[in-house]
Amino acid sequence: MEWNQQGGKEMNEVKDDIKNDFKEDIKANKEEKDVKKPEESKTSNYLSVIKKSVLLIINNSRKVIGRVIDKIFPAFAPLIEIDKKLIPGEFEIDHVNIKHFNEFQILFGLIFVIVFSILGFTYYWILLFVVILGLVMLKTGFEIEEIYVTSKRLLIRRIGLLERIIRIPVDEEHIIEHVVTFKLGRAPVQIVIFSLGLLTGFVAIVSSLDPLTNAIIVIAAVTLILIGMRLGKRIITLFFAGNHIVILGSRKGVPLHLYQSLQKAIYKIKS
Repeated sequence: MEWNQQGGKEMNEVKDDIKNDFKEDIKANKEEKDVKKPEESKTSNYLSVIKKSVLLIINNSRKVIGRVIDKIFPAFAPLIEIDKKLIPGEFEIDHVNIKHFNEFQILFGLIFVIVFSILGFTYYWILLFVVILGLVMLKTGFEIEEIYVTSKRLLIRRIGLLERIIRIPVDEEHIIEHVVTFKLGRAPVQIVIFSLGLLTGFVAIVSSLDPLTNAIIVIAAVTLILIGMRLGKRIITLFFAGNHIVILGSRKGVPLHLYQSLQKAIYKIKS
């Protein structure tokens, strides 16, 4: 009985420490934002407004595109019910749901649907089977990786091409205390968007447009290149006891806030 009370007391202390760390981080960020900045030049103000506007447009576009795709092609994406997963004394620290689109698969799926629909109705009806293949490629054209970091465990759910067809996700659960070490790497480049940014930049260089139009094209090119490079995301490789390795964000990377939360959880348990 005394051991249970002591263990519960230690767990509560760890929980309070982690929560206090998060509160301090939030408070520090808020204080930094509240600090009055020196007066900036008009040029820097214009650049700041343009940057915020571009980021706002990009974020809204992503949300709209995601909603449209979910409406047209309903996704098999059951989320982890974290309330049912938590055990006594455990609490959630951080969570992220990553959706990685296979651009080439979606592109070929669209080509199959459009081109072979026309050919099938016009010439050979048997080509309509290729249209069905195209629809399957569109419906299974993205992968999902959901990650929960708790005070005791790492919960992962992966849904890829096969999982979306058989409608059974792949779940993993790992005890954070068993993490021996971890490695942080750069997220893979998103080839399609990065190439589109380079192409847009090339157009801006060789074209003879007016300065304002050329500046807009350059800003768009730089924005696409930065998005394609995924500078704000990382791949995390976790090494567990027993030579077991878990890789998070191998296709698209994970946000930095998840890495920071995982780092705090690991070192709080180790200390």
